[in-house]
Amino acid sequence: MLKPYYEIRRSLSFFRSYIGSARIIPQSTGDLIICFHGFGSRWLKGNSLYKATVYELKYTLYIIRKYFSIVTLEELLHESKKNNRQNRLAAITMDDGYSSILNIMDIFYSVNVIPSVFICPNLIDNCSVPFPEIIRASVFSSSKVILNCQFLNKSISLWRNNEKRRAISILIEIFKNYYGNKLKENLCILLYDLEVSNEQIQSHEIYDPLLSWNQIDSLSGDIHIGSHTLNHYHLSTISDAAAGQEILNSKQIIEKRIGRSCDIFCYPFGNQNSFSTREIELIRGADYNYSVTLEPSFISNKCGKFEIPRFNGLRHLCKSFK
Repeated sequence: MLKPYYEIRRSLSFFRSYIGSARIIPQSTGDLIICFHGFGSRWLKGNSLYKATVYELKYTLYIIRKYFSIVTLEELLHESKKNNRQNRLAAITMDDGYSSILNIMDIFYSVNVIPSVFICPNLIDNCSVPFPEIIRASVFSSSKVILNCQFLNKSISLWRNNEKRRAISILIEIFKNYYGNKLKENLCILLYDLEVSNEQIQSHEIYDPLLSWNQIDSLSGDIHIGSHTLNHYHLSTISDAAAGQEILNSKQIIEKRIGRSCDIFCYPFGNQNSFSTREIELIRGADYNYSVTLEPSFISNKCGKFEIPRFNGLRHLCKSFK
């Protein structure tokens, strides 16, 4: 059976990334952190940067192991400041803590890799997912071809897949400005405008539920847990008090739940607009040792403890060095 056109195109795109990485990585200096989100058996039209295939994971690990020693994130961050090291180090991280992680753990076992997973305790307790995942799944679940809603200045076409992806990007940027009850209310309005139900969203192939606490406990020793805030809000757009609660309370809840220290924080969204001096001081005050971003770069001695860069897969690495 022939693969759908989109899967063929993504396969070719990843192959170019694989070749590009083989060229870039040997010429680079510094350590490397790769980020994943969810995993699936095939490339999906709506989650190109957020759901990697098993194929992509295997080849990412293959090329990294060729040039780096893969260690835990904690080991890498501890060793990264040391001078005159002969070997370069790499670590694997996974943001949000999607349950599809369970399907690929055998791959990590086979190469003796312990990844770090950054989780949002409130979302786990509420059996929910980060709001960008809800937006992606709701847009692709909808049968509407035109979206009209109060959040947009004009109508947006949802006829083609690329138009749906554009609409998703616009909506995520808008919804970064909401949190708490306002975020919940506006998500309900969006679902109403798209004429989709929660049941439709949760049954769509894009939707990936989060790990439960029991599942996290079952992976004890196989993964390391870090904080990704309580609710995956965009920290830069919320109040000082709300940001402080997201950062500190998530650490406290995680440590109580897993019975171990939670020393590394991961900024939701992770780009330069996602954090500032305020967030860094709140993280420092909450007694985290490090925080990681999604600013694409290899790690050097110049990297601050609370601005550690990562690449969102090999494609992110290649795009950063074009």
